[in-house]
Amino acid sequence: MDQLQQLFPQVGPAPFPGAYLAHDLRHASRHPGRPFVYANFVVSLDGRIAVPAADGQGLIVPKQIANERDWRLYQELAAQADLIISSGRYLRDWAAGRAQEIL
Repeated sequence: MDQLQQLFPQVGPAPFPGAYLAHDLRHASRHPGRPFVYANFVVSLDGRIAVPAADGQGLIVPKQIANERDWRLYQELAAQADLIISSGRYLRDWAAGRAQEIL
């Protein structure tokens, strides 16, 4: 888990962890002083980001795509954000103890 294959901005091996922290997103904008918006999510090959939970209570990340590496990369992006947009569903599920802490 020490390297990953980077596809952008240059193709090649990249160190892990720290791959996304190295981008320094606060200074990546072409228009300093204006908002710089980026998104991050993991999807399965069929495009799903969530599936119904086995108990029928809410949605969960498919186990086939949930892993520590992607979670670490998400945290590296979140650490650079001034704002994280989430859904009301996530907040309700988190309050009920059914969602992973993302903050």
